[in-house]
Amino acid sequence: LHRVAQQLAKRKPRSRQGFLRLLAVLNDLRRAGGEVRTYQWNALADFAGKGFRLSTVEDWRAALAVYRDMLREWHAKRQAAQQQREMAAGGTGTGPAPDQPPERAERAERAERAELVGAPNIVTYNTLLSVAARTRDEGTLTHAIRLLSPHEGGPPEMPAPDARTLLTLVPHYTALGTPEQATEVLGGVIRLGKPLRIDALNAVMWAYARNGHVDVAAEVYAALRAHLAHPTGEAWRAAVPAWQRNPLLSLPGLTLHARLAPDEITYNLLVQQFAYDGRMHDALRVFRDMVTPPASLHATMVVFRGIFAGFARHAGDPNRLSSAPSLGLRLMTRLGVAARAATWNLDTLEQLFTSFIKLDWDASPTGPVIYWILMGFAKASGNDWARLLRVWQTLEDKFGGLPDWHQRSAGQRLTRVIQRIRLGVQEDERTRRGQPLHGQHQPPGTPYGQYPASRARPTAPPNGSEMWEPASSQFQFRYPVSQGGAASGLSGKCSRPAAGTERNGTRST
Repeated sequence: LHRVAQQLAKRKPRSRQGFLRLLAVLNDLRRAGGEVRTYQWNALADFAGKGFRLSTVEDWRAALAVYRDMLREWHAKRQAAQQQREMAAGGTGTGPAPDQPPERAERAERAERAELVGAPNIVTYNTLLSVAARTRDEGTLTHAIRLLSPHEGGPPEMPAPDARTLLTLVPHYTALGTPEQATEVLGGVIRLGKPLRIDALNAVMWAYARNGHVDVAAEVYAALRAHLAHPTGEAWRAAVPAWQRNPLLSLPGLTLHARLAPDEITYNLLVQQFAYDGRMHDALRVFRDMVTPPASLHATMVVFRGIFAGFARHAGDPNRLSSAPSLGLRLMTRLGVAARAATWNLDTLEQLFTSFIKLDWDASPTGPVIYWILMGFAKASGNDWARLLRVWQTLEDKFGGLPDWHQRSAGQRLTRVIQRIRLGVQEDERTRRGQPLHGQHQPPGTPYGQYPASRARPTAPPNGSEMWEPASSQFQFRYPVSQGGAASGLSGKCSRPAAGTERNGTRST
């Protein structure tokens, strides 16, 4: 049972199902007379607080309940251990006698070891603090911070906070939009005298990149790349001439030890944010740095997902970009939208997709990766249904069909997209044959919700099942509810990246 619990405790990402499995194993362990160890309690609290994508105050209360159960059981063991020591000391309660028999000394030693099994440690409080920070609730975070001090029912001696205790607060400041406070946390880690780890830098870099200061993170990345080439000395300062104005690189006492180098999360978070901001050349430059020496890391699904999401966000409909100049198009050009759309073009997307298919992957892509691939092609091609179907068939040939979790919400979204692609191909075929169109059809190359001016508008709905809604010079048809409420075209919305998971840089990140 301990072995099963150990394997379950390593499972990531945390899930509600994982929590229930670990809880069942630990209950069986207790019924069998075993003791729940500290790392098992910590994992159970982590599962309880992070079983869903976003943690709420209720999730924090569940993790806190696990902590209280942990304390209750540990105090009971301490009382039993105290009784054993008194028995070993001959019932005096003053400790073992100098001339006690060997069996009594062994009993006292076992009692002391028993006190340590299941005792809260600093990982316990870091876990609770991490869950509280994910809730983005100030009261909950304050409660978790107070648990680091002596409190009622807690251990007589509280463990000393470590660097990870401080870094746990960084995601909270990232969500609040105050990266300056994350920098202060990093300064506190430096003052502890601990070697600076890359995960600490990644967390603070993401705090700046996520809140509109990606250039601050890019300068730190440039310093890390220079340090990777020359790990001794301070050659990285020459690579970043303005390092004294960088809030991270100018921290007092900052030193980069010889083994400090960008890792997979560093590259992921920068590519993801550059792609979100529409800076394709910067995103591809960091991607190239990732897969070439001296880094020579393997490309990840997270990197490709960020780039494909960038196409879904910034690529322009080629039919609109090539049309006659209009007031709207001139305004787009003035704002730089058209320039970005020209950069995020279909040819570049085809090349990246070909590279993605040629790579040898250890696992199939997740639903969001496939979704953003299809959304990127839909945006860059102007809903070219035949091309979208070829892309989907290529993914099927490479990785198989929909994953087994397609019944969940993300998979259902992907299923609807694929159904719409197949329907679009059928409607294009009817158009070429001159057959009557369904009410849901939208001619290829036409902006969503509009018909070309040369096409005569119908005077009545095609049949009684569709809903016809004229609106000035535009009109659109809506799907009946029985067909899932899909839109006439694919119009995926690209939300801001999250810090891991998988943002997260988690990332994520």
